[in-house]
Amino acid sequence: MRKQSKKTPRHTNKNLRSQKTGLPPGSVVYIGPQRDFPPMLHQIQFDAQHIAFEELKANDLGVKTQPNKTHTSWLHLTGIHDTHMVQAIGKRHHIDSLTLEDICNTEQRPKAETHDNYLYVTLKAINYNPETEQLDTEQLSLILGVDFLITFREKNDDSFMPLMERLRNSSAKIRQRGHDYLMYCLLDLVVDNYFSVVEAMSDRTEELEEMVNNAREHSMMGMIQQNKKTLLQLRRLISPVREAIHTILKDGSDYLDTRNEKYYQDIYDHVFHMTESIDNLLEMNNGLKDLHLSFVNLKMNQIIQILTVFTAIFTPLTFIVGLYGMNFQYMPELTWRYGYFAVWGLMLLIVIGLLIYLKHKRWLR
Repeated sequence: MRKQSKKTPRHTNKNLRSQKTGLPPGSVVYIGPQRDFPPMLHQIQFDAQHIAFEELKANDLGVKTQPNKTHTSWLHLTGIHDTHMVQAIGKRHHIDSLTLEDICNTEQRPKAETHDNYLYVTLKAINYNPETEQLDTEQLSLILGVDFLITFREKNDDSFMPLMERLRNSSAKIRQRGHDYLMYCLLDLVVDNYFSVVEAMSDRTEELEEMVNNAREHSMMGMIQQNKKTLLQLRRLISPVREAIHTILKDGSDYLDTRNEKYYQDIYDHVFHMTESIDNLLEMNNGLKDLHLSFVNLKMNQIIQILTVFTAIFTPLTFIVGLYGMNFQYMPELTWRYGYFAVWGLMLLIVIGLLIYLKHKRWLR
């Protein structure tokens, strides 16, 4: 049985958010958990035969380069807390300041927007932490142009390693399909991990159901409420992704190869399936709450029933004992030779009679 873990303290963005108060629209201010690692900027250029990895510095962004129409160019920034680096990338590729503002705001809702020279997509990468029973999220932003793809990440981890391994394979489809297919692969990598999170939440909900049925925990209501809170957060993070993919399919035709549209439709179907699964888990969780309350009420009724049986048995006995405990001088039974045994016999008959009656009424099993 899983131990109920302590909750980890939440990062608060309240102070960081207050820095934007009074600033004009398009002010690029980082809003999110504190990050202390230096930003890393990589450029990957490839075609079916060749691939080149290059680490860039901020000064390199000021150098004008002619786009290579035969190569796929991917610029990847890890560390959006460095707003100067984000602005330098935006200046180089003519990205609107409002888009840069959204990229640096980790509380941004998943969405997709079309602009004059690029398609902007943002969504959350999600992992489930079984120790804290909470979701770990990271914002991923993508800028797709006609001849470039730019990605922005919060954290420095190896979650993109499977994609990097595919890029090193010269026969892989990703090496031949262009920027829009590369963006699909990144989105698919994130969405595929949603399945793992939904599966983990499903296992947790089934575990709670077993615990409710076995009445193993006294703190079940708190666990059920925490599970509901996590499921609601998961639905809030995943549901807008479906709208974003729909926007890409509807308005992003200038940036998508018709051969690759079916892959985005596949992501849309996956997200739709996951939102339905989350809704089913929420209904199941609400059912667990009702079931737990029913068990609690049943147990309380059983306790009250037992106390009622004891009260019904001892009330007449208490009356008899109290009656003969009065210190009156003239009580005929007190001088009777068999009075003591008669009282005991009367009380025993009352107890037996009440037990038979309660058994007949199915109060005793």
